[in-house]
Amino acid sequence: MLFKTLNNKTKLILIIQAICMLIGASTHILWIIENGLFSHNINHPFISTIFWDSLTLIDIIAALLLILRPQIGILFTLTIIIIDVIHNNLILFIY
Repeated sequence: MLFKTLNNKTKLILIIQAICMLIGASTHILWIIENGLFSHNINHPFISTIFWDSLTLIDIIAALLLILRPQIGILFTLTIIIIDVIHNNLILFIY
């Protein structure tokens, strides 16, 4: 499935989701600028810090895939969101 072959409504939804993924990446970039890469400024396991910092690049890749390879991009984005929600809830209830 190529982006150019999709109907306009689907293209708009993918573009909005790609923008949202880039906004997510920007929040991770701002965190890294303020606190440094793999910051110890929070009281969470180091593996969580690695995961959150890795989302900086992963979110950008997802945004690109949503436009360049929509089918893979949708699955990749869904996977990111599911893993992130599970991870963040574990952190919330464990720490």
